[in-house]
Amino acid sequence: MRCFRTVHVSVAVTFLASAWPLACDSTHNGGPDSGADAKAGAAQAGASNDGGGATTVGGTSPGSAGAGASPSTGGSAAGGSAAGGTSVAGASGGASVAGAAGSLGTAGNVGTAGNGGLPASTWTTGINKGVQWLGTMKQANGLYDSQAEQPNEDVGYTYDEAVAAIAFLAVGQPDAAAAILTALQGLQNANGSWANAYSSKSAVIDKVANLGPTAWVVLAAAAYHTQTGSTQYDAMAKKALAWTITLQQTNGGILGGLDAMGKQLAYESTEENEDIYPALEFFAMTTEGDKVRTLLTSTVWNATSKSWNAGWRTDGIDMTIYSDVNSWGVMSLLAQGPAGYLQSLDYNMSNLRLTKTVGSVVVDGFAFCSMKDDVWLEGTGHMADSLYTAGRISDGDHFTAEILKAQATDGGIPYSMAGGSTCDTPPDN
Repeated sequence: MRCFRTVHVSVAVTFLASAWPLACDSTHNGGPDSGADAKAGAAQAGASNDGGGATTVGGTSPGSAGAGASPSTGGSAAGGSAAGGTSVAGASGGASVAGAAGSLGTAGNVGTAGNGGLPASTWTTGINKGVQWLGTMKQANGLYDSQAEQPNEDVGYTYDEAVAAIAFLAVGQPDAAAAILTALQGLQNANGSWANAYSSKSAVIDKVANLGPTAWVVLAAAAYHTQTGSTQYDAMAKKALAWTITLQQTNGGILGGLDAMGKQLAYESTEENEDIYPALEFFAMTTEGDKVRTLLTSTVWNATSKSWNAGWRTDGIDMTIYSDVNSWGVMSLLAQGPAGYLQSLDYNMSNLRLTKTVGSVVVDGFAFCSMKDDVWLEGTGHMADSLYTAGRISDGDHFTAEILKAQATDGGIPYSMAGGSTCDTPPDN
Protein backbone atom coordinates (compact mmCIF):
# COMPACT_ATOMS: atom_id res chain seq x y z
CA MET A 1 0.00 0.00 0.00
CA ARG A 2 1.25 3.49 -0.77
CA CYS A 3 1.86 6.04 1.96
CA PHE A 4 -1.31 8.04 1.47
CA ARG A 5 -0.21 10.93 3.66
CA THR A 6 2.60 11.50 1.15
CA VAL A 7 2.56 14.63 -0.98
CA HIS A 8 1.74 13.11 -4.35
CA VAL A 9 2.10 14.37 -7.92
CA SER A 10 -1.35 13.15 -8.94
CA VAL A 11 -3.05 15.30 -6.30
CA ALA A 12 -1.28 18.50 -7.29
CA VAL A 13 -2.08 17.99 -10.94
CA THR A 14 -5.69 17.08 -10.25
CA PHE A 15 -6.02 20.55 -8.80
CA LEU A 16 -3.89 22.21 -11.46
CA ALA A 17 -5.31 20.72 -14.61
CA SER A 18 -8.40 19.75 -16.41
CA ALA A 19 -8.77 16.29 -14.93
CA TRP A 20 -10.19 14.86 -18.11
CA PRO A 21 -8.91 15.71 -21.60
CA LEU A 22 -12.10 14.28 -23.02
CA ALA A 23 -11.87 13.60 -26.71
CA CYS A 24 -11.16 17.10 -27.60
CA ASP A 25 -12.88 17.37 -30.94
CA SER A 26 -15.93 16.18 -32.79
CA THR A 27 -14.70 12.57 -32.91
CA HIS A 28 -16.03 12.17 -29.37
CA ASN A 29 -19.55 11.33 -30.46
CA GLY A 30 -19.89 14.85 -31.84
CA GLY A 31 -21.29 15.55 -28.41
CA PRO A 32 -21.13 18.41 -25.98
CA ASP A 33 -17.40 18.26 -25.49
CA SER A 34 -16.59 19.28 -29.04
CA GLY A 35 -13.58 21.59 -28.96
CA ALA A 36 -10.78 21.76 -26.42
CA ASP A 37 -11.73 20.50 -22.98
CA ALA A 38 -10.95 22.83 -20.10
CA LYS A 39 -12.06 22.33 -16.52
CA ALA A 40 -15.05 24.52 -15.90
CA GLY A 41 -14.08 26.63 -12.93
CA ALA A 42 -10.29 26.42 -13.22
CA ALA A 43 -8.28 29.59 -13.53
CA GLN A 44 -6.33 28.36 -16.52
CA ALA A 45 -5.26 31.65 -18.08
CA GLY A 46 -1.51 31.78 -18.35
CA ALA A 47 1.53 32.72 -20.41
CA SER A 48 4.17 30.11 -21.12
CA ASN A 49 7.78 30.58 -20.12
CA ASP A 50 8.89 27.82 -22.51
CA GLY A 51 8.21 25.02 -20.07
CA GLY A 52 10.62 26.09 -17.37
CA GLY A 53 9.80 27.20 -13.85
CA ALA A 54 6.43 28.47 -12.74
CA THR A 55 3.71 29.93 -14.88
CA THR A 56 1.87 32.95 -13.58
CA VAL A 57 -1.82 32.35 -13.83
CA GLY A 58 -4.44 35.02 -13.63
CA GLY A 59 -7.16 37.00 -15.29
CA THR A 60 -9.90 34.39 -15.12
CA SER A 61 -13.12 34.89 -13.24
CA PRO A 62 -14.02 32.05 -10.85
CA GLY A 63 -16.22 29.46 -12.44
CA SER A 64 -15.30 30.25 -16.03
CA ALA A 65 -14.60 27.73 -18.77
CA GLY A 66 -12.70 27.83 -22.02
CA ALA A 67 -14.07 27.83 -25.52
CA GLY A 68 -15.07 24.34 -26.50
CA ALA A 69 -14.92 23.01 -22.95
CA SER A 70 -17.38 20.59 -21.46
CA PRO A 71 -20.70 22.36 -21.07
CA SER A 72 -22.52 23.18 -17.91
CA THR A 73 -25.30 25.54 -17.06
CA GLY A 74 -24.93 29.27 -16.65
CA GLY A 75 -23.33 32.01 -18.68
CA SER A 76 -21.01 31.46 -21.61
CA ALA A 77 -17.25 31.74 -21.80
CA ALA A 78 -14.91 32.51 -24.62
CA GLY A 79 -11.28 31.48 -24.87
CA GLY A 80 -8.35 33.23 -26.46
CA SER A 81 -4.72 32.42 -27.08
CA ALA A 82 -1.82 33.63 -24.97
CA ALA A 83 1.81 33.39 -25.96
CA GLY A 84 2.84 29.78 -25.66
CA GLY A 85 -0.33 28.58 -23.99
CA THR A 86 -4.04 28.81 -23.50
CA SER A 87 -5.70 31.81 -21.96
CA VAL A 88 -9.17 31.35 -20.61
CA ALA A 89 -11.49 34.26 -20.09
CA GLY A 90 -15.14 34.22 -19.37
CA ALA A 91 -18.11 35.05 -17.28
CA SER A 92 -18.04 34.36 -13.58
CA GLY A 93 -20.28 31.71 -12.14
CA GLY A 94 -19.48 29.12 -14.75
CA ALA A 95 -20.69 28.28 -18.05
CA SER A 96 -21.80 26.48 -21.02
CA VAL A 97 -19.27 26.89 -23.75
CA ALA A 98 -19.43 28.61 -27.10
CA GLY A 99 -19.90 26.07 -29.87
CA ALA A 100 -20.87 23.21 -27.58
CA ALA A 101 -23.95 21.22 -28.46
CA GLY A 102 -26.53 20.95 -25.72
CA SER A 103 -25.95 20.97 -21.98
CA LEU A 104 -25.76 18.43 -19.22
CA GLY A 105 -28.15 20.11 -16.84
CA THR A 106 -27.91 19.46 -13.12
CA ALA A 107 -28.52 16.40 -11.03
CA GLY A 108 -30.61 18.09 -8.40
CA ASN A 109 -29.80 19.42 -4.97
CA VAL A 110 -29.25 16.25 -2.98
CA GLY A 111 -26.17 16.79 -0.84
CA THR A 112 -25.46 20.28 -2.18
CA ALA A 113 -22.38 21.72 -0.51
CA GLY A 114 -22.83 25.45 -0.98
CA ASN A 115 -20.18 28.05 -0.21
CA GLY A 116 -19.20 28.60 -3.83
CA GLY A 117 -17.86 31.68 -5.52
CA LEU A 118 -14.11 31.26 -5.00
CA PRO A 119 -12.29 34.53 -5.69
CA ALA A 120 -9.89 34.49 -8.63
CA SER A 121 -6.99 35.17 -6.27
CA THR A 122 -7.61 31.82 -4.57
CA TRP A 123 -7.22 29.98 -7.86
CA THR A 124 -4.18 32.04 -8.85
CA THR A 125 -2.29 31.47 -5.61
CA GLY A 126 -3.07 27.76 -5.42
CA ILE A 127 -2.21 27.06 -9.03
CA ASN A 128 1.05 28.99 -9.02
CA LYS A 129 2.18 27.23 -5.85
CA GLY A 130 1.24 23.86 -7.36
CA VAL A 131 3.16 24.53 -10.57
CA GLN A 132 6.24 25.58 -8.63
CA TRP A 133 6.09 22.43 -6.49
CA LEU A 134 5.60 20.19 -9.50
CA GLY A 135 8.75 21.61 -11.07
CA THR A 136 10.79 20.43 -8.08
CA MET A 137 9.79 16.81 -8.76
CA LYS A 138 11.43 16.54 -12.19
CA GLN A 139 14.07 13.82 -12.60
CA ALA A 140 17.06 13.60 -14.93
CA ASN A 141 15.26 11.26 -17.34
CA GLY A 142 12.35 13.68 -17.82
CA LEU A 143 9.90 11.88 -15.55
CA TYR A 144 8.56 13.27 -12.27
CA ASP A 145 9.01 11.63 -8.88
CA SER A 146 5.58 10.67 -7.65
CA GLN A 147 6.07 10.99 -3.89
CA ALA A 148 7.89 13.91 -2.33
CA GLU A 149 8.12 12.55 1.20
CA GLN A 150 9.60 9.19 0.23
CA PRO A 151 13.21 10.17 -0.64
CA ASN A 152 14.37 6.56 -0.76
CA GLU A 153 11.52 5.46 -3.01
CA ASP A 154 12.60 6.38 -6.51
CA VAL A 155 9.37 5.91 -8.44
CA GLY A 156 7.37 7.70 -11.08
CA TYR A 157 3.96 6.17 -11.64
CA THR A 158 2.92 6.21 -15.29
CA TYR A 159 -0.48 7.61 -14.37
CA ASP A 160 1.18 10.50 -12.52
CA GLU A 161 3.41 11.25 -15.50
CA ALA A 162 0.41 11.45 -17.81
CA VAL A 163 -1.62 13.75 -15.60
CA ALA A 164 1.45 15.92 -14.98
CA ALA A 165 1.65 16.44 -18.74
CA ILE A 166 -2.02 17.43 -18.77
CA ALA A 167 -1.40 19.86 -15.91
CA PHE A 168 1.40 21.59 -17.79
CA LEU A 169 -0.84 21.91 -20.84
CA ALA A 170 -3.57 23.44 -18.68
CA VAL A 171 -1.27 26.20 -17.44
CA GLY A 172 0.26 26.97 -20.82
CA GLN A 173 3.52 25.00 -20.64
CA PRO A 174 3.34 22.71 -23.70
CA ASP A 175 7.12 22.24 -23.78
CA ALA A 176 7.07 20.75 -20.30
CA ALA A 177 4.23 18.44 -21.34
CA ALA A 178 6.12 17.42 -24.46
CA ALA A 179 9.19 16.53 -22.41
CA ILE A 180 7.13 14.08 -20.34
CA LEU A 181 5.47 12.57 -23.40
CA THR A 182 8.82 12.17 -25.13
CA ALA A 183 10.22 10.38 -22.08
CA LEU A 184 7.19 8.07 -22.03
CA GLN A 185 7.51 7.48 -25.77
CA GLY A 186 10.97 6.05 -25.13
CA LEU A 187 9.60 3.72 -22.45
CA GLN A 188 6.63 2.33 -24.39
CA ASN A 189 6.57 -1.46 -24.53
CA ALA A 190 6.76 -3.20 -27.90
CA ASN A 191 3.10 -4.20 -27.56
CA GLY A 192 2.05 -0.57 -27.07
CA SER A 193 1.48 -0.60 -23.31
CA TRP A 194 3.44 0.97 -20.46
CA ALA A 195 4.56 -0.58 -17.20
CA ASN A 196 2.85 0.94 -14.18
CA ALA A 197 5.98 2.64 -12.82
CA TYR A 198 9.59 3.57 -13.63
CA SER A 199 12.62 4.89 -11.73
CA SER A 200 14.51 8.10 -12.42
CA LYS A 201 16.97 5.95 -14.39
CA SER A 202 14.08 4.59 -16.50
CA ALA A 203 14.23 1.14 -14.90
CA VAL A 204 10.89 -0.65 -14.65
CA ILE A 205 9.68 -0.57 -11.03
CA ASP A 206 6.31 -2.26 -11.50
CA LYS A 207 6.11 -4.64 -14.47
CA VAL A 208 2.32 -4.87 -14.35
CA ALA A 209 0.74 -3.06 -17.30
CA ASN A 210 -2.70 -1.94 -16.17
CA LEU A 211 -5.16 -0.54 -18.67
CA GLY A 212 -5.67 2.70 -16.73
CA PRO A 213 -2.14 4.16 -16.80
CA THR A 214 -1.79 3.39 -20.51
CA ALA A 215 -5.16 5.02 -21.16
CA TRP A 216 -4.03 8.15 -19.35
CA VAL A 217 -0.91 8.46 -21.49
CA VAL A 218 -3.20 8.33 -24.53
CA LEU A 219 -5.40 11.01 -22.98
CA ALA A 220 -2.32 13.16 -22.40
CA ALA A 221 -1.35 12.72 -26.06
CA ALA A 222 -4.90 13.71 -27.04
CA ALA A 223 -4.69 16.80 -24.85
CA TYR A 224 -1.35 17.72 -26.42
CA HIS A 225 -2.83 17.33 -29.90
CA THR A 226 -5.77 19.52 -28.96
CA GLN A 227 -3.83 22.26 -27.20
CA THR A 228 -0.98 22.54 -29.72
CA GLY A 229 -2.38 21.15 -32.97
CA SER A 230 0.65 18.85 -33.17
CA THR A 231 0.32 15.18 -34.13
CA GLN A 232 3.74 14.41 -32.64
CA TYR A 233 2.42 11.81 -30.20
CA ASP A 234 -0.53 10.47 -32.19
CA ALA A 235 1.32 7.39 -33.48
CA MET A 236 2.40 6.53 -29.93
CA ALA A 237 -1.19 6.86 -28.74
CA LYS A 238 -2.60 4.76 -31.57
CA LYS A 239 -0.06 2.02 -30.87
CA ALA A 240 -1.24 1.97 -27.25
CA LEU A 241 -4.89 1.82 -28.30
CA ALA A 242 -4.15 -1.09 -30.64
CA TRP A 243 -2.88 -2.96 -27.58
CA THR A 244 -5.95 -2.13 -25.51
CA ILE A 245 -8.41 -3.51 -28.04
CA THR A 246 -6.64 -6.88 -27.98
CA LEU A 247 -8.07 -7.08 -24.46
CA GLN A 248 -11.66 -6.20 -25.44
CA GLN A 249 -14.28 -8.79 -24.49
CA THR A 250 -17.64 -9.74 -25.96
CA ASN A 251 -19.49 -7.58 -23.41
CA GLY A 252 -17.63 -4.55 -24.75
CA GLY A 253 -15.37 -4.10 -21.76
CA ILE A 254 -11.57 -4.12 -21.87
CA LEU A 255 -9.67 -6.27 -19.42
CA GLY A 256 -7.50 -4.69 -16.74
CA GLY A 257 -4.22 -5.31 -18.55
CA LEU A 258 -1.34 -7.76 -18.10
CA ASP A 259 0.29 -8.99 -14.92
CA ALA A 260 4.06 -8.98 -14.36
CA MET A 261 4.38 -12.26 -16.26
CA GLY A 262 2.39 -11.01 -19.23
CA LYS A 263 -0.81 -12.88 -18.37
CA GLN A 264 -4.15 -11.17 -18.97
CA LEU A 265 -5.87 -9.84 -15.84
CA ALA A 266 -9.30 -11.44 -15.71
CA TYR A 267 -11.43 -8.47 -14.72
CA GLU A 268 -12.86 -5.33 -16.29
CA SER A 269 -12.48 -2.24 -14.14
CA THR A 270 -15.22 0.36 -14.52
CA GLU A 271 -12.74 3.12 -13.73
CA GLU A 272 -10.24 1.96 -16.34
CA ASN A 273 -12.92 1.57 -18.99
CA GLU A 274 -14.04 5.12 -18.18
CA ASP A 275 -10.42 6.12 -18.83
CA ILE A 276 -10.16 4.40 -22.19
CA TYR A 277 -13.56 5.33 -23.65
CA PRO A 278 -12.79 8.99 -24.52
CA ALA A 279 -9.30 7.98 -25.69
CA LEU A 280 -10.77 5.55 -28.22
CA GLU A 281 -13.32 8.10 -29.35
CA PHE A 282 -10.74 10.86 -29.77
CA PHE A 283 -8.62 8.76 -32.09
CA ALA A 284 -11.67 7.74 -34.12
CA MET A 285 -11.83 4.15 -32.89
CA THR A 286 -15.56 4.58 -32.51
CA THR A 287 -16.55 0.94 -33.02
CA GLU A 288 -14.43 -0.16 -30.08
CA GLY A 289 -15.38 2.94 -28.09
CA ASP A 290 -19.07 2.29 -28.54
CA LYS A 291 -18.59 -1.23 -27.20
CA VAL A 292 -16.94 0.17 -24.08
CA ARG A 293 -19.80 2.64 -23.69
CA THR A 294 -22.24 -0.29 -23.77
CA LEU A 295 -20.41 -1.82 -20.80
CA LEU A 296 -20.48 1.47 -18.92
CA THR A 297 -24.11 2.30 -19.60
CA SER A 298 -25.55 -1.15 -18.96
CA THR A 299 -23.41 -3.93 -17.48
CA VAL A 300 -21.70 -1.98 -14.68
CA TRP A 301 -24.30 0.76 -14.23
CA ASN A 302 -26.59 0.32 -11.22
CA ALA A 303 -29.88 1.82 -12.34
CA THR A 304 -31.38 1.42 -8.87
CA SER A 305 -28.76 3.34 -6.90
CA LYS A 306 -27.89 5.59 -9.87
CA SER A 307 -24.20 4.82 -9.43
CA TRP A 308 -21.51 2.71 -11.07
CA ASN A 309 -20.40 -0.66 -9.77
CA ALA A 310 -16.64 -1.26 -9.53
CA GLY A 311 -16.42 -3.60 -12.49
CA TRP A 312 -17.05 -6.99 -14.04
CA ARG A 313 -15.41 -10.31 -13.25
CA THR A 314 -15.92 -13.80 -14.62
CA ASP A 315 -17.89 -14.62 -11.46
CA GLY A 316 -20.18 -11.60 -11.74
CA ILE A 317 -20.37 -7.87 -11.05
CA ASP A 318 -17.92 -6.36 -8.57
CA MET A 319 -20.17 -4.24 -6.36
CA THR A 320 -17.42 -2.71 -4.21
CA ILE A 321 -18.27 0.96 -3.65
CA TYR A 322 -15.70 3.50 -4.89
CA SER A 323 -16.15 7.24 -5.25
CA ASP A 324 -14.09 7.79 -8.40
CA VAL A 325 -16.14 5.57 -10.70
CA ASN A 326 -19.00 8.03 -10.27
CA SER A 327 -17.04 11.25 -10.74
CA TRP A 328 -15.04 9.90 -13.66
CA GLY A 329 -18.11 8.35 -15.23
CA VAL A 330 -19.72 11.76 -15.49
CA MET A 331 -16.63 13.31 -17.07
CA SER A 332 -15.97 10.38 -19.39
CA LEU A 333 -19.44 9.87 -20.81
CA LEU A 334 -20.94 13.37 -20.61
CA ALA A 335 -24.26 13.35 -22.47
CA GLN A 336 -23.66 9.72 -23.56
CA GLY A 337 -24.25 8.47 -20.01
CA PRO A 338 -27.14 6.24 -18.93
CA ALA A 339 -30.46 7.68 -17.77
CA GLY A 340 -29.98 9.51 -14.48
CA TYR A 341 -26.20 9.27 -14.58
CA LEU A 342 -25.66 12.73 -13.08
CA GLN A 343 -27.30 11.42 -9.92
CA SER A 344 -24.11 9.41 -9.38
CA LEU A 345 -22.65 12.65 -8.01
CA ASP A 346 -25.50 12.82 -5.50
CA TYR A 347 -24.74 9.22 -4.60
CA ASN A 348 -21.22 10.26 -3.65
CA MET A 349 -22.54 13.32 -1.80
CA SER A 350 -24.90 11.20 0.27
CA ASN A 351 -22.80 8.08 0.82
CA LEU A 352 -19.10 8.87 0.54
CA ARG A 353 -18.73 12.39 1.89
CA LEU A 354 -17.05 12.94 5.25
CA THR A 355 -14.99 15.38 7.31
CA LYS A 356 -11.47 14.57 8.45
CA THR A 357 -9.30 16.47 10.92
CA VAL A 358 -5.50 16.22 10.94
CA GLY A 359 -3.82 18.59 13.37
CA SER A 360 -5.65 21.89 13.00
CA VAL A 361 -6.79 21.25 9.42
CA VAL A 362 -10.40 20.17 8.93
CA VAL A 363 -11.38 19.10 5.42
CA ASP A 364 -14.80 18.25 4.01
CA GLY A 365 -14.34 15.81 1.14
CA PHE A 366 -14.83 12.28 -0.13
CA ALA A 367 -13.61 8.84 0.88
CA PHE A 368 -11.87 6.36 -1.38
CA CYS A 369 -14.54 3.78 -0.76
CA SER A 370 -17.30 2.59 1.55
CA MET A 371 -14.97 2.28 4.55
CA LYS A 372 -15.12 6.09 4.87
CA ASP A 373 -12.10 6.36 7.15
CA ASP A 374 -10.26 9.17 5.37
CA VAL A 375 -10.67 12.11 3.01
CA TRP A 376 -9.05 11.27 -0.31
CA LEU A 377 -7.88 14.64 -1.56
CA GLU A 378 -7.24 13.46 -5.11
CA GLY A 379 -10.70 11.92 -5.27
CA THR A 380 -12.16 15.12 -3.84
CA GLY A 381 -10.53 16.88 -6.78
CA HIS A 382 -12.20 14.42 -9.14
CA MET A 383 -15.51 15.27 -7.56
CA ALA A 384 -14.91 19.00 -7.87
CA ASP A 385 -14.12 18.55 -11.57
CA SER A 386 -17.22 16.47 -12.19
CA LEU A 387 -19.42 18.93 -10.30
CA TYR A 388 -18.13 21.73 -12.53
CA THR A 389 -18.82 19.55 -15.56
CA ALA A 390 -22.39 19.03 -14.37
CA GLY A 391 -22.90 22.78 -13.88
CA ARG A 392 -22.79 22.68 -10.09
CA ILE A 393 -20.30 25.51 -9.79
CA SER A 394 -20.97 26.32 -6.15
CA ASP A 395 -20.36 22.73 -5.12
CA GLY A 396 -17.20 22.54 -7.23
CA ASP A 397 -15.86 25.71 -5.65
CA HIS A 398 -16.62 24.43 -2.17
CA PHE A 399 -14.59 21.24 -2.58
CA THR A 400 -11.76 23.00 -4.37
CA ALA A 401 -11.48 25.35 -1.40
CA GLU A 402 -11.44 22.32 0.92
CA ILE A 403 -8.51 20.79 -1.00
CA LEU A 404 -6.61 24.05 -0.75
CA LYS A 405 -6.77 23.83 3.04
CA ALA A 406 -4.36 20.91 2.79
CA GLN A 407 -1.92 22.55 0.37
CA ALA A 408 1.54 22.90 1.94
CA THR A 409 3.51 26.12 1.81
CA ASP A 410 5.68 24.64 -0.96
CA GLY A 411 2.57 23.93 -3.07
CA GLY A 412 2.34 20.16 -2.59
CA ILE A 413 -0.90 18.48 -1.54
CA PRO A 414 -1.12 15.15 0.37
CA TYR A 415 -2.74 12.24 -1.41
CA SER A 416 -5.14 11.87 1.49
CA MET A 417 -5.53 13.42 4.90
CA ALA A 418 -4.48 10.51 7.11
CA GLY A 419 -3.50 7.42 5.10
CA GLY A 420 -6.77 5.51 5.30
CA SER A 421 -8.02 2.46 3.42
CA THR A 422 -8.50 2.55 -0.34
CA CYS A 423 -10.40 -0.75 -0.68
CA ASP A 424 -8.02 -0.94 -3.62
CA THR A 425 -8.46 -4.07 -5.71
CA PRO A 426 -7.66 -3.59 -8.56
CA PRO A 427 -5.29 -0.56 -8.39
CA ASP A 428 -6.63 2.98 -8.38
CA ASN A 429 -5.07 4.29 -11.58
